[in-house]
Amino acid sequence: MLMKYTPLFFGALFSLLGPLNAQQNLAQIAPGAWRAHVPMNRCQSIDAGANQLVLASQNGLWGYQFLDFERVPYTTAEGFSSIQPSALRYHQTQNWWIAGYQDGQIDLIKNGKIKAFPDLLSAGISSSRKVQRIFVTQDSAWLACDFGLVLVDMRQEVIRNSVLFSDNPLFTGQQCVDFVTFQNFGYAALSNGLYRFPLGANFKNLTLWEKINDIGAGGVQSLAVYQNQLVYLKNDQTDSILRWAPGQS
Repeated sequence: MLMKYTPLFFGALFSLLGPLNAQQNLAQIAPGAWRAHVPMNRCQSIDAGANQLVLASQNGLWGYQFLDFERVPYTTAEGFSSIQPSALRYHQTQNWWIAGYQDGQIDLIKNGKIKAFPDLLSAGISSSRKVQRIFVTQDSAWLACDFGLVLVDMRQEVIRNSVLFSDNPLFTGQQCVDFVTFQNFGYAALSNGLYRFPLGANFKNLTLWEKINDIGAGGVQSLAVYQNQLVYLKNDQTDSILRWAPGQS
């Protein structure tokens, strides 16, 4: 069931997931190459590990080296595909990381090399393509986007599946702001509520998406899994968190 717990004060919620291994060849400047010098402010997303903190700012990605206090920019001058990153996530066991941008571009950094996914730029999406959040599982990355949900196969380096909310009148105008997997279901935080679908099913079929109606009216802005419970933050400008504990009454 869904239970409301004692309100907690939130300043910011960051997820520090594990090893960060941005290879040195991304940071070094080869003869004749360029490096960008742009303001790095208004942090949109953050992740850390392996003695480095990486932030997605309005003008690009940059890493802060804990050992020598060096700040390393990761922008289009270093080979990244776009500007204005909006989401960032590291895979704690594979040493891969993935960045999403406001224009829908996706960069996968694997073994020190940058792999761009321009598919969303050429998909004919008329609404916002912004990547809101990224959730990684095994070899996959789930991208919560303004237009829908995208599943990236990080090992095969392809987009495995995606869904556009505009394909179903019941979802038109909705935005997916966060996503997690929990107990054989995928949970999506939409601007009008919380939905889930069975993992392994074709999530492109929006008729499989079930809205959880007992959380009250309004959207959900953030999701997490903690101690075998689904924790979520409502989009109602309060300091309350709620969590779902299956099997309890």
